[in-house]
Amino acid sequence: MTWSEICEDKLLATLPYRIESDRWGNVVMSPPPRSRHAEYQTEISVEVVSSSNIQAQLEERKRLFFQAGAQEVWLCSLDGDMTFFGPAGRIPESRFCPGFPKRILLDG
Repeated sequence: MTWSEICEDKLLATLPYRIESDRWGNVVMSPPPRSRHAEYQTEISVEVVSSSNIQAQLEERKRLFFQAGAQEVWLCSLDGDMTFFGPAGRIPESRFCPGFPKRILLDG
């Protein structure tokens, strides 16, 4: 399926899963994020790494983000630790938001 077809599919829109597609047009469904995962997503809009992610998936996502034109990729662990990447690899902090914290603390 193309991304447009996925977005227009009424059945997929009713599912509680995160819907994505891979490079071959296959629909990939991920279960709804656990509450801590969702809290970080609400607090900051970046890729939140869950326990089900494997390193190869994260590398693929970063590659795709940069291929699509991203200038930075931010990853947040379930502990709130932030990792920043530029197209050439890991960077110590964001070049666009240099004061962004390296650890996100959630209330409660």
